[in-house]
Amino acid sequence: MNLDQCSRRKLAYDVRHTTHWQTFADYLFRPYFVKGCAIGCAFSGLIVIFSLSLYFRLRHINKKKGEMYGSVADDQQLDVTTLGDSHPAFRFLT
Repeated sequence: MNLDQCSRRKLAYDVRHTTHWQTFADYLFRPYFVKGCAIGCAFSGLIVIFSLSLYFRLRHINKKKGEMYGSVADDQQLDVTTLGDSHPAFRFLT
């Protein structure tokens, strides 16, 4: 691109004198992404609520099974291929 002398001076002046103001303006008027951050925080909160509710629900189920069938030894081998999690000795990990 062949620029004449006047255009080169103007371009050099613009680049020299607007760079600091441009970065300052970018700092002042940068986007905040409030909507995106709010959606991310809301989903994070939902994850916490669902995780805690699942933890307490599984703990409750383990407690009910413990009352109905008795406690299970820590080193007990368990075959759940036929009954799955309805096996009397099956406990959820919490």
